[in-house]
Amino acid sequence: MLLPRALLDALLFLGALRIFIAALLLSMLLLVVPILLRLLRVLLLAVPVLLLRLLSMLLLAVPVLLLRLLRVLLLVVPVLLLRLLSMLLLVVPVLLRLLRVLLLVVPVLLLRLLRVLLLIVPVLLRLLRVLLLAVPVLLLRLLSMLFRFALLVLTLLLLGMVLFFVLLLVLCIARTRDYDKQRKNGCGGNSKYFHRVPRSQAALRNSTLKEPDLVIGARPLSSWSKLLNQELVLSSV
Repeated sequence: MLLPRALLDALLFLGALRIFIAALLLSMLLLVVPILLRLLRVLLLAVPVLLLRLLSMLLLAVPVLLLRLLRVLLLVVPVLLLRLLSMLLLVVPVLLRLLRVLLLVVPVLLLRLLRVLLLIVPVLLRLLRVLLLAVPVLLLRLLSMLFRFALLVLTLLLLGMVLFFVLLLVLCIARTRDYDKQRKNGCGGNSKYFHRVPRSQAALRNSTLKEPDLVIGARPLSSWSKLLNQELVLSSV
C-alpha cells in the first residue's frame, strides 16, 4: 500500500529533526561536562580549606567561650554561696530553738504519758481480774437458771398430763356411777329402744372394739367407750 507524499515528507522531516536534536544534546553534554568537572575540582579544593578555617575558628572561639563561662561562674558562684550561707545563718538559730524546745517538751510529755500509763494499768489489771472471776460465775448461774427453767417446764408438763388423766378418770367414774344409779332406779329398762344407735356411732364403737384395750383405773378402755356410747344414747333420748 502506497503512503501519501505529505506523510512521507513529514516522516523524513522528523527523522532529520531527530538527528539534529541528538547532535544538539551531544554538543550540550560536551559543553556541560567540563563545567561540572571544574566545579568538582573547585569543591575538592575549597572544602578542605573551609573545614580548616572552621576548625581554626572553633579552636579560637571555644577557649574564649570557656574562659568567659569560667569568669561568669567565678563571679556568680561566690555570690550564691554567700547568699546560701546567709540564709543558713538565719535558719540555723531557728532550728536550734526548735531543737531546744523539743528537748524540753518531749521528756515532759513522755513522763506524763508514763505517769498516766502507770495510773491506768493497775485499773485495767483489776478490771481484767474481775472479769476473769465474774464471767465463769455468771455463766454457771445462767446455766443453773436454764436448767431450773427446763426442770420447771418438764414438771409443769408432767403435772398437766397427770391432771388430764386424773380428770379423765374422774369423769369416767362419775358417768359410770350415774349409769349404775339409773339402772338401779329402773330408768334404763329392758327396752331395745335405748340400744338403738346410729350407724356412725356403731361404726365408732366397732372401731374402738377392734383396737387393743388400754386399762384406765380398774377397767379397760373398751368398757369405758361402751359406757360413753350408752350415755350418749340416753342423752339423745
